[in-house]
Amino acid sequence: MRQFRYPSKERVLWVDALCINQADIPERNQQVAQMSSVYRSSKLTLIWLGAKTEADAASICLLYQIEEIRQNPAATKLDKEDAVIKLIRHPDHQEKNLASLDSLFCKSWCSRVWVVQEFALSPNIQMNCGHSVLPVDAIGLLVDIFYEHPFASFSYSYTNLFDRLRQLAHFTDPRPIQMSVCNVVHFAAVAVLKASDERDHLYGFLGLLNPDDRSRLLPDYGLDPTNAFTSAMEAILTGVETTSNFWQFLHLASGCRPISIGLPSWVIHFPSANMMGSCLSEYNIFSASRDSMQDFSFEDSGSVLRISGKIIDSVKTICRPPPHGSENDSWPRKCFDLLNANLPSYKTGESSQDICWRMMVCDLHNPGGLAVEPKRAMEGFGSSYLNDAVFQNSLTHDVLATDTAMKSALKEQRDYQLSMLRSSTFKDMCITQRRLAGCLGPHSQKDDTICIFSGSSVPHIIRELPNGNYHLVGEAYIHGIMDGEVMDWEGIEWKDIRLA
Repeated sequence: MRQFRYPSKERVLWVDALCINQADIPERNQQVAQMSSVYRSSKLTLIWLGAKTEADAASICLLYQIEEIRQNPAATKLDKEDAVIKLIRHPDHQEKNLASLDSLFCKSWCSRVWVVQEFALSPNIQMNCGHSVLPVDAIGLLVDIFYEHPFASFSYSYTNLFDRLRQLAHFTDPRPIQMSVCNVVHFAAVAVLKASDERDHLYGFLGLLNPDDRSRLLPDYGLDPTNAFTSAMEAILTGVETTSNFWQFLHLASGCRPISIGLPSWVIHFPSANMMGSCLSEYNIFSASRDSMQDFSFEDSGSVLRISGKIIDSVKTICRPPPHGSENDSWPRKCFDLLNANLPSYKTGESSQDICWRMMVCDLHNPGGLAVEPKRAMEGFGSSYLNDAVFQNSLTHDVLATDTAMKSALKEQRDYQLSMLRSSTFKDMCITQRRLAGCLGPHSQKDDTICIFSGSSVPHIIRELPNGNYHLVGEAYIHGIMDGEVMDWEGIEWKDIRLA
């Protein structure tokens, strides 16, 4: 407050922490619901990062150098990005540059949930560190570079810095931001930010919603976190934009979460940053339930999600990959050996080698994530489809005849490795009671149930509870039933599956 006051005249400021009575629930609900209007209507939003340190001074100097690059009218966007990367990666200054940026962007302001609305919705921002005013547009260029060029991240020693910058990258330009319910919920579920009130891990992002969607999700501080998230999730699923979004939200709910939080398994625990990665449902490539219509409802005062489904199988054996960094290159070969030993003949008539080749990438050619539309493996990999050398990551310069062949084959091998990385959520290999093979998420267990929900494009893993309800574990890739084959199996009827 002292920093922003004028020395010789009055200045009127609105400060959320002082101007909202946090103990008055109705007032708090009303004020938080209109925070979007407060920021969007502000003449100027003042952001205080704290007192300036010596490292901060160096980072501010660097930001003004970036601002000079940004203002160059003759340079293209790519030219500007290359120039910034070269500036930061200067061999004599890279470590100092990164350390100074780390000092600035890892301050407490950058870790708070509410900064997202401040940064994303305000048409004009003044960001202060000590007496220095930071060039906000230069920060926008910097965060865009860290988001769009992950392999220019320079050093694994600064993971927190990169995470903070990439989170801000969603909100740099143009401002103010307006987002769909799907995008807001997804961001709230994966954001690695802090809040003193658990409910603000959702409520702190509601101001980003499009005006037409704001009435769908309203803050209610009269509810405890469990009921607040459950009530919000019911509203989210009821008004979901697409069937694909419905299953993406359930995927987020099945991600990493504390065991004893008491939430229904179909409800997203927003304070637990979900690191489950991409889900299979979002690609709209598979059709496990064929053309069945989605059928769901909420029961037991909203605590149970009932979905029509077919229970088709159970998990007999699980083989988990080695810890990160240990023998990962040999993991595909170990999966092949396990598959060959347990299922020498498969229902589809394919060889163990071919099945394992497709399973390691969940039958997807997906080297570029959602930025490049994924395809089924056969279509995407073309001539390298089912290539054993690509599978074993064994192609080298020595075994290739020409430069053209070398570049083509190495690209195909790299695409396979990247597709494996994109599918790493489903890395645990399983054999089922019906002698099928598949890839599961990290929370699956032996004897878990495999089902096909109505309207879902992929199988799901569920776990029966003592009361007959089920706990949602997550999606699965089960080879041989991803394209509706189960719909032709005899003796398996639709039933109500209650997720609690």
